[in-house]
Amino acid sequence: MSRRTINALMVTPFHSVQRGNSLTASRIREGLERRGIVFKTVSLEAPDWETRLGEALKGGRFDLVHGFHGVYLGKMLGLYSALEQIPLLLTMTGTDLNLRLGDTERKALDAAVSAASRVVVFNDDSRYRLLSRYAGMAGKVFSIPQGVYLEDGREMTRADLGLREDEVLFVLPSGLRWVKNIELAISGTERARASNRQIRLLIVGAAIEKTYSENILQRLRDLPWACYLGEVPHSWMKGLLRVSDVVLNTSRSEGQPQGALEAMSLGKPAILTLAPGNRGVIRHGVEGFYVRDVEDLEAAAVNLAAAKRLRDLMGDQARAMVARRFSLEREIDAYAALYHELSFLRP
Repeated sequence: MSRRTINALMVTPFHSVQRGNSLTASRIREGLERRGIVFKTVSLEAPDWETRLGEALKGGRFDLVHGFHGVYLGKMLGLYSALEQIPLLLTMTGTDLNLRLGDTERKALDAAVSAASRVVVFNDDSRYRLLSRYAGMAGKVFSIPQGVYLEDGREMTRADLGLREDEVLFVLPSGLRWVKNIELAISGTERARASNRQIRLLIVGAAIEKTYSENILQRLRDLPWACYLGEVPHSWMKGLLRVSDVVLNTSRSEGQPQGALEAMSLGKPAILTLAPGNRGVIRHGVEGFYVRDVEDLEAAAVNLAAAKRLRDLMGDQARAMVARRFSLEREIDAYAALYHELSFLRP
């Protein structure tokens, strides 16, 4: 007997700007659409999102609502009580769990977690921390690692980026936001260049926070060895990451370092901060290095820049680790199971 069609309402804070929330929502939606699930998507980026959400709730009978980021979802619950009449799946994406929240944000998060029928986080560490805050929820909190998917797109060469073959490119796939701690990547690689002038830095991502972005771009103007490429289509990332040598993630907090994992899936070693969301992704000294501060990052960068054999060895181990632990099919399988489970809870 074939399963009935599931109709889902997906509510995401971001859709057009390429950042973690938008890429995660798009990847999950596309994967589940291939399984026959039908979606209506509302993005809070739209200036008329309140009208769109209201019309969607009036005009369609949804089997479940899938929301991303607990604070955003909690604020919506205060505006649309109809959302609580439908089984609710919440995917917590990182900053809603890891960063200190004000009273308003905390109340919104509490409302979302309480209303959700199921809550998804990206790793077991996040699950344990969430359960320590909200007692009695063990049966509805699930850890589902994000799957890694890089579509084929624009091919790149090192010459396209103005690189010589003997230069070592450190790439930071990240939007310009305070939480991403871009200045740590710049300072660490700048200090490493005192030992190895072949080091180059490439930053790829949208300028999201205006003042923070302006400060970062001002600093980069005086660093000819560092380049900010801006936001590019996700279809470019495979080509960009292939011509890089080492991937960085210097965040203060992460849900899961997806850009770093994409690079590791292509055989690139990683330098990650010991931030929530990054911890436990790699094994220090195996797939890359963990760093706490600028001195650690300098040392890791010098080490990797000096030894291609080490980069190749760690990169091979990184590729194998991603294939083993961050499978796209396993991610979509897990969400499909939750969707089918929740669809039977619909009154």
